[in-house]
Amino acid sequence: MNVSEKRATTSLHQNQTYKRLKKARTCYQHLAGNIGTFFFDFFLESGILKKEAQDFILTQLGVQFFQQLGLDIAQIQMEKGTFIRPCMDWTERKFHLAGNLGKHFLFFLIGHGYLVHDIETRALLISEEGEKFLKENFGKFE
Repeated sequence: MNVSEKRATTSLHQNQTYKRLKKARTCYQHLAGNIGTFFFDFFLESGILKKEAQDFILTQLGVQFFQQLGLDIAQIQMEKGTFIRPCMDWTERKFHLAGNLGKHFLFFLIGHGYLVHDIETRALLISEEGEKFLKENFGKFE
């Protein structure tokens, strides 16, 4: 991130692609961009996640939250890999949620049609159902 050179945007298409990537995209198998950092901040502010020393943990409130969405937290915790990990977002310069929990949360959003893959890039588009879901469950979202 810090060593790559900045390139000028030379076309309207590049500018539109950047805006879509900045708003929502996949980062490996988790949600990134403005929406990804929005959720990470929301999870911390609402007590779903808690920072302890250098780690982030899922609180009991968090377990209930994700289980209400239909995620099997016990099963996710048993999967190979890290359960919760912050990942620095290259457009927002803030963290988004990575690890197995982040992966399953992304799969939930895509599986319910709230986010849709852009066929040309790794950008994710927020569907009409997704807009409704975000407003009803998370309040204001830009």
